[in-house]
Amino acid sequence: MELAPELRIAPVSERYAVEAYLGRGATSLVFKAFDRRNRITVALKSLAFPQGEDILRFKREFRDLSALSHRNIVSLYDLYVDPPQCYFTMEYVEGKDFVTAVRRGGGANRTVDFTALNANTSALVEALLAVHAIGRVHLDIKPSNVLVSHANRVVVLDFGLSALAGSRASSRAMAGTLAYMCPEHAAGAPPSPRFDWYALGVMLFESITGAVPIAAPSAAMVMAVAPECPGYLADLIGALTAPRAEQQPDGSMILRTLNAHRGRAARRAAGRAPATEFSTIGREGSLEVLNAALRRTLQGAPHLITVAGESGVGKSSLVEHFTSTSVRDSGALMLCSRCHYQETIRSPALDGIIDGLAEFLADDVLLAPRVSAFEYFSLRRLFPVLEAVRFDVQGRLEGEPLDPFVLIEHALAALCRILVELSASRSLVLWIDDYQWADANSGPFVRRILETTASRILVVISYHPESRSASLEQLDALRASGEALAGRVSHVFLKPLSVEESAAFFADLSGAPLSTEEERASLAQGTGGLPIFIREIARHGWGDDQELRRFDPAIALSQRLHSLSPAAHEVLALTALCDLPMDEAALLSVDGISSDAKAAVTSLCQGHFLKKIADKEGSRIAVFHDRIRRAVVGLLQPERKRLLHKRIADVLMQSPNPDLRAVVAQLLGAELTTQASGVAVLAARQEANRLNFATAADFLALAIQHEDASGQLSDMHAELGMLLANAGASRKAAQAYLRSLETLDHSCSPRLHVAQLKVHAAEQFLCAGLLASGIDLLRNVFADLSLPYPHDQRSATRTATLNRLLFALRVGRAAASPAGNVPAETLLRLDTLWVAAKGTCMLDYVVGDAMASWYLRESVEAREPTRLLRAVGLEASIYANVGGRGMLKRSAAMMTRARQLLSHANEPANQAFVYHAEATVAWFKGEWRQSASVAEQAIAIYRSSCQGVQFEVAILLGWALTARAFVGEIDHVRGMMPGLLADARKRGDEYFFDVFRSSFLGYLVAAADDNCEAAMKVVNGSLHKVPKDRFTSLHFHHLIAATNLLLYLGEAQRAWDLIESKWPEVAGTGFLRLAALSTFLRELRSRAAIAACSCSHDTSQRQRLLSIARKDARCIQATDLPFAGAMAAAIDSMVAGVEGKEDAQTRLVGLATAGYRSADMELYAEALTHRFAKNKRMPPAEAFMAREQIRNPSAFATMFYPAPVLGAA
Repeated sequence: MELAPELRIAPVSERYAVEAYLGRGATSLVFKAFDRRNRITVALKSLAFPQGEDILRFKREFRDLSALSHRNIVSLYDLYVDPPQCYFTMEYVEGKDFVTAVRRGGGANRTVDFTALNANTSALVEALLAVHAIGRVHLDIKPSNVLVSHANRVVVLDFGLSALAGSRASSRAMAGTLAYMCPEHAAGAPPSPRFDWYALGVMLFESITGAVPIAAPSAAMVMAVAPECPGYLADLIGALTAPRAEQQPDGSMILRTLNAHRGRAARRAAGRAPATEFSTIGREGSLEVLNAALRRTLQGAPHLITVAGESGVGKSSLVEHFTSTSVRDSGALMLCSRCHYQETIRSPALDGIIDGLAEFLADDVLLAPRVSAFEYFSLRRLFPVLEAVRFDVQGRLEGEPLDPFVLIEHALAALCRILVELSASRSLVLWIDDYQWADANSGPFVRRILETTASRILVVISYHPESRSASLEQLDALRASGEALAGRVSHVFLKPLSVEESAAFFADLSGAPLSTEEERASLAQGTGGLPIFIREIARHGWGDDQELRRFDPAIALSQRLHSLSPAAHEVLALTALCDLPMDEAALLSVDGISSDAKAAVTSLCQGHFLKKIADKEGSRIAVFHDRIRRAVVGLLQPERKRLLHKRIADVLMQSPNPDLRAVVAQLLGAELTTQASGVAVLAARQEANRLNFATAADFLALAIQHEDASGQLSDMHAELGMLLANAGASRKAAQAYLRSLETLDHSCSPRLHVAQLKVHAAEQFLCAGLLASGIDLLRNVFADLSLPYPHDQRSATRTATLNRLLFALRVGRAAASPAGNVPAETLLRLDTLWVAAKGTCMLDYVVGDAMASWYLRESVEAREPTRLLRAVGLEASIYANVGGRGMLKRSAAMMTRARQLLSHANEPANQAFVYHAEATVAWFKGEWRQSASVAEQAIAIYRSSCQGVQFEVAILLGWALTARAFVGEIDHVRGMMPGLLADARKRGDEYFFDVFRSSFLGYLVAAADDNCEAAMKVVNGSLHKVPKDRFTSLHFHHLIAATNLLLYLGEAQRAWDLIESKWPEVAGTGFLRLAALSTFLRELRSRAAIAACSCSHDTSQRQRLLSIARKDARCIQATDLPFAGAMAAAIDSMVAGVEGKEDAQTRLVGLATAGYRSADMELYAEALTHRFAKNKRMPPAEAFMAREQIRNPSAFATMFYPAPVLGAA
């Protein structure tokens, strides 16, 4: 029998036996062949006449397609290039072409199976989306290149003409099939996904009519030729072949259209339903919770619903079903995001939502969200995709802000407002999937959405509950908000399906019910009741495979492994032992791996043991599910595991940029602990150079754990302490320094080195709020350096007076000297005093002031530039704190001197410190906006250019946020607080964690949220950590917060009793000698006294309380603070209110309100205005309370003005 002509030029190979000619392309031939080695039938594609450009394109086709693992894209096996023979092999697919597969009968009786056409088109669209996702375009979509197998599997073939999207048109720009080309393709325009979608439209027309169109068909043309065609398909064809690209839908829109008209039977007919279909079995209750939340949202109330469950339990499938049915039918706008641990992007939880919002707004030219110039800058800077959106920008931007945290805060606030405003006309559903990989910005954003009562937004968050990330801690806190978010949060926890549900689910997917209890139990046990595995069994067909009927994890997997080739065994084991997805090229280069590893990867992906993660740079390989990974690892013998770990470590180290964390894990798995320790030290220093201090500390801790050379341990612990300090983990840093001291050989260690380690440990203890531990260590260091530690407040006061006098005499004449000229012991003394000054002020203000004065004096004597600059800046802050014209004049002179010293020490940390001092001075002077602005500049420099400055940043955040609160930006403070608390807790900083939640900021947010009872418990709980024998800074913060919370709750007598009992201790600390602090303390005492007076019937007690309030008002008025007159007038008006003097009260309140506004204290001004809103002589005030989302404006305002209001209407 004569051979076909094409077979005569078929490749000759020992491995492949060519059996038949299948077809040809522009430059290639395709044959059916038998793979003798793997004993399978394959398709073999060969270049007919190999030439340079054709060979390059041929190899590119193979490599591009190899990066994809998709059910509807043909799988490739091996490439062979050795001219004149160039070929590659791929899976052999038997079936019909795309058009023939849906046309039934012949002649006049020919019909179209529209159900099959819908299903096949959906599969084709998903395949093309996967191709486009890696940046390529097929360029030759036509019926013969899309086969439908006998099992109804759609497979895309022949990527020979594929090209990068947007690439320059080559000499083959018009290559393809003319009948399926869009006009741009035929004209040689750069490749675009539009080319493939246009060809799909032509194929759909041909499938329905039996002929290709002469011109681009409209929907009307389709209906005229084929009246039986469903309208949605006619519309889709018209859209796909639209003359302009902007009129053409993208892949996701095409899928939504098809899915909206696709029933269960259609999905089964397409042969792809078992893998992706959702069944409501076992999920009816969960769907009802979702639907109930949607109904509440549609009625005008924001809602959060969280969906949790282990991997494979069907979280995403549940929400996808909900969105494709209930949400679609409701008409709500759906915006989705998915977080992934392998992505490093800004705000991963919101990225997809922002993309979807940008598309929606860009499509509607009438929508132009109104934003400020600052918000516009922040949005475009952080989310460039929004550049395509038209905004209504108000005002002008004065300079570009530097602090990324400020940018993020404003951008997210603006984004939240845009979504809320959009929801007024159309309900929104925001879905964030895999939330465990979200960042810290997402929690405050979700809270903002929920706290905006007027919004119609449903937020759906799905996540893996076993992860304990910071984002999930925020989510837990959100769910535990109690009354603040009552009725706005729901939770769905998906459990694995029961035995009966698993069996019913399988039967629903496969159409093959299980007949015995044994089979049902085996299915439930083997799959763990996880829908993902039940779908896999249904897809592969349980019916004739008795092996799968005994599907339990131990037996079934080992039985399935027996069917794998040796190469597949090896690839699967290597991938399972590498916890992270492995670069495919690295996997294939592991020493000693089989030459069939490539084919093994393909077969394992097809068998759903492995999965490929594709991107534009190649592909990575991972085990399909952690359940499979654990089972595979469990079947490996210990010795084989050690060998494989070593081989993986070797290949990882050979890569240009090795993942050292993965290398360490593999070396530990190989039990090569010494090598692992060495690599971990290398990794730690590499990460430290990148300023990734937390990661570096993790590596070094691992190295210490496996370090054998005890002589190095002290230095390694000290280095670990430095890394942890730079990462802001103060408590752990202190413990690391102590371990360095414990492992140090004191017999041969310099005295200064030992003292320095103690100073470092003390500083970190103090920064972590462990005050007693820090002070004890400092006392020890003082003894080592022969420094007398003040034993009581009297001696501390004498020390401060003497040192400050000497400082004042010398500072003007002091000139900076090079740092190298200062003895090491002197520098250590200065650093010890600096740590003592920072730390002891939290425990004992008078002793802290003595330490500060001592540092000032010795820094002048040493004349080291940086320390001298700090001394001058610190003195400027202290003078401003004391207040008064003379002291403020001295403060200004000290700040001028500090700026002059920058010329000798102009480093980022010193520049930041000068800003730090300026912000502090401005705060004590009552210049709120100046303080907040300069503090944020200092924070930006600290964060971008300095190390180990979390303490300084926390102090500045306190100044900035309290200042912003005074000017009335309560909602800004509210939005910042969760992130600050999460950061302090993450770093182990107990001091600032308690300060932020139990001080002015904490009580103010609690009052704004009408959540003061819970806040009171938190505030009282913070005191158990501080000494009982003295009045510390935490006692001060507790007094401020607790008294205000009691006033808010109407507990006037308790508020007065508290502040009266603590007043002697307050006076003993010296706080009443400090202008700003004493003013706020006296104002608070006055409010408590007047509140108690208002509910007292004891005349003498009332007179005593009013006398105290009057006296406090006069003391406040005597200060030079810009708001002192307003504060005194407010107190006097409260006294007038208690005494029944209506005219005086009204006049004084007017003076106080005007004075507060003049001093930029909108918080106090608006509280008074709201309090007197019902007085016929005062204007109404609601805008502020609504803007700042004050939940109970009356109680909030009464806290600031607890006296009766006379003359109310």
